[in-house]
Amino acid sequence: MWYNILRTLLFLIPAFAVFFAYDALATCQYCDYYVATNGNDHNDGKSQASPIVTLTHGVSLLHPGDTLCVMSGTYQEALMSNIPGGLPAAPVTLQAYPEGATVIIKPPLTSPKPPSVLYFDHRSQQYIIVKGFVIDATNVARDAVKITYSGTSTDNSANNITLENVEIKNANQNGVITTGKANNNIFEGLKVHDNGKYCVTDGVVSPRFCHGFYITTSDNLIKGVESYNNTGYGIHIYNGSPGSTANNNIVWRSNIHNNTSNGGIILSSGTGNAAYDNIIWGNHNGIVVSDGAIGTRVFNNTIVMNKGLGMFIGDTQGSKMVPGSTGATIENNILYKNAWGDFKDLGSINSTIDHNLENINPLFVNETGGNFLLSSSSPAIHMGSTPQALPQEGFPYDYHPYLAIDYMGIPRPSGTAYTIGALEYVPQPSGSGNSSEGAVP
Repeated sequence: MWYNILRTLLFLIPAFAVFFAYDALATCQYCDYYVATNGNDHNDGKSQASPIVTLTHGVSLLHPGDTLCVMSGTYQEALMSNIPGGLPAAPVTLQAYPEGATVIIKPPLTSPKPPSVLYFDHRSQQYIIVKGFVIDATNVARDAVKITYSGTSTDNSANNITLENVEIKNANQNGVITTGKANNNIFEGLKVHDNGKYCVTDGVVSPRFCHGFYITTSDNLIKGVESYNNTGYGIHIYNGSPGSTANNNIVWRSNIHNNTSNGGIILSSGTGNAAYDNIIWGNHNGIVVSDGAIGTRVFNNTIVMNKGLGMFIGDTQGSKMVPGSTGATIENNILYKNAWGDFKDLGSINSTIDHNLENINPLFVNETGGNFLLSSSSPAIHMGSTPQALPQEGFPYDYHPYLAIDYMGIPRPSGTAYTIGALEYVPQPSGSGNSSEGAVP
């Protein structure tokens, strides 16, 4: 009985929140400096009794290993290139305090508008952790968060930035964008939504070119995020900026839904990009692999009820006739009830497409209610292949952890073989009921 209750509770809470609950039990918040809306920048900021009032002054005091704790309220500032970097074993941290406090960073309406709310643009800005904030980009010109470079050399890029448990919303263009050589970033537990509201490209309003995430760099991990109601893709991975190479990025255990003009996830033009254990629904298209992508891996996703195609691979770059996809591996995915068709191969080369459940009812517990757990009679149960868990050269994260657990953190395989889709099926002892039944994602 307790297992059934736990499984239900896990599904009532988004997957990323579970991780933070475990983290909260294991760690305590530590603060070197405090910021509060009733503070004063003449204070030393070293206690809750003498807080600083502005984030700008607060970050100016930080050194490697320091933590700035920001108490509840709205802070009308933009942090433009001014958060100092840390070290691998001593990052600089900005966090909402106490954990769970509502801390909003929303610049005021000014002329000119700042380009972003958080802006990182030089290589000294590395090993920085930002967690627990609401980033409201209503009054900025372009992107909510930009990790990029300054000057003419992409070697001067910020890198190793971690955003954790942050809500990012209302940007004119992208929620999060990385350019240059802004590599090795981690985006965990983010809620990214309603971005691209005024997306302008070459003077023309073009909503499909602005995204929840626009990743043009390498070795980034997008884990446990929810990306929705963005005008372009929920997650767009593409060599789309000068000097950038979008290789070896992973999208894992994320909920990507209701993105409007383009789709859920695009893995394009780079090498070794991957999507594992995601639920992708209600978008225009589900997953797209195109524009010269090489060695893309798409495993154990649930791709359902999108308004266009569930998934397509192998599209070409217009007149350049570059193969849209070479050497992709597409395995163990559920593709069902996508309006224009579940899967199309438009001319990929050397693809492995195997053990996918396509255009067959997977027998979800309650698909109309958004519950994509599998009922006990599902044809997806224990019918998947065992993926080859080979690490990508140069990528700091081994593939094994990504293939060993499902969207909810359940170990794979739970029986004789992998279950197809993002959600592993766990049978229960006779008389105890199926842990999948009655839960709501």
